[in-house]
Amino acid sequence: MIRNNVNGKVYVGQAKSLKHRWYIHKKDLNKGSHKNRHLQLSWNKNGEESFKFIVLDECERKKEILDYNEQKWIDKLCVVPGEYYNVCLIAGSQLGVKWTVEQNEKIKAYWADPVARAAASERTTSYFKEHPDENSKRQIAYHASHPEAGAVMSAIKKSLWKDTEYAEKMAIIRKYPAVRAKRSANKTAYYKNNPEAGAKNSAMQIVYFKEHPEACKARSERIAALWADPIKKARQLVAIATSRAKKSERPFSYITDLIT
Repeated sequence: MIRNNVNGKVYVGQAKSLKHRWYIHKKDLNKGSHKNRHLQLSWNKNGEESFKFIVLDECERKKEILDYNEQKWIDKLCVVPGEYYNVCLIAGSQLGVKWTVEQNEKIKAYWADPVARAAASERTTSYFKEHPDENSKRQIAYHASHPEAGAVMSAIKKSLWKDTEYAEKMAIIRKYPAVRAKRSANKTAYYKNNPEAGAKNSAMQIVYFKEHPEACKARSERIAALWADPIKKARQLVAIATSRAKKSERPFSYITDLIT
């Protein structure tokens, strides 16, 4: 935390290396290029001697743990407007940041470059390949500390699906096997790490189909049509057999025996 001893305002943040983080803060502030302009203006007005760097908490240097602890202190210290410098009140998020025109132009130019986009995509893909459960863990931690976020995301998704063009585009995209496999893997990882969410989802589906028997009938018809198609039936049997073989650690011959 950075505290202004003149007016009592604070800036709450996180760091894997406290010494290096404080050095970067001071360097940017002394150069007049700090990303937080409110903190920069106070630094210019009151001077370096009026600010103190305070360690509030120490924990493991893991992203989800750092975010959790930062959020804890933001919720405690950044309560009264005008008494803190933080622009983003959600740890690990850029929500609330107002970019300048120059910054927006730089960001647009960066993402307009196909090479830059490809490099960013590659970095993200390689990271989540090395940490397959990381994304679901982040979502669980975030929604646990921000229960209102689920309702907001749900409202956003519902508004998107009301757009006919968006719905048609997503329907086409979801037909691709790679997209279906990725969605399935993401759901599996999420419910594996959060069994309470799986139980809640199952309960919600039961209630929904009881209240909407026509939806239940349509779902049954889709499943019946799936099993009536010999090719789709064979694919489904392979998927089921593969899953059972993995769980029981049986040889691949078990799969062919089950199908035949």
